[in-house]
Amino acid sequence: MVPEQSAARTADAGCLVLIVDDEEIVGSVLERVLRQQGCAVVRARSVGQALEITQECLPHVAILDLCLPDGDGAQLGNTLHARFPQLPLVLMTAYPQKLGDDPVRVSKFACILHKPLDLAVFRGAVTALLPGLRRTA
Repeated sequence: MVPEQSAARTADAGCLVLIVDDEEIVGSVLERVLRQQGCAVVRARSVGQALEITQECLPHVAILDLCLPDGDGAQLGNTLHARFPQLPLVLMTAYPQKLGDDPVRVSKFACILHKPLDLAVFRGAVTALLPGLRRTA
């Protein structure tokens, strides 16, 4: 989705979720899960796209992959937190060892999910951050 389309969605959506992941299949599955829960979704495949999108609209939660083609999801999270301190952030990673023993690097994230994702855990994490969200099985 391009940033211009995402801005129009904020007015109609009860909640807007930003997914930043360069893996098409992962993004598609997470988008489907979130739409089933009543969310509008905007997707980015890179740090650059995510920053463009957040200039056009502010999501209610951002779900970021750690390894992106043009940067690091943890750094993106810190950038987003500096700009939007109230924005809940979720970090996803298939490489938790890359996070190291640096709690400051990930301190801005509400939770860290390990890939492959357990969709029930994913739903629970998002629902916890967006209490008014529709619960699905």
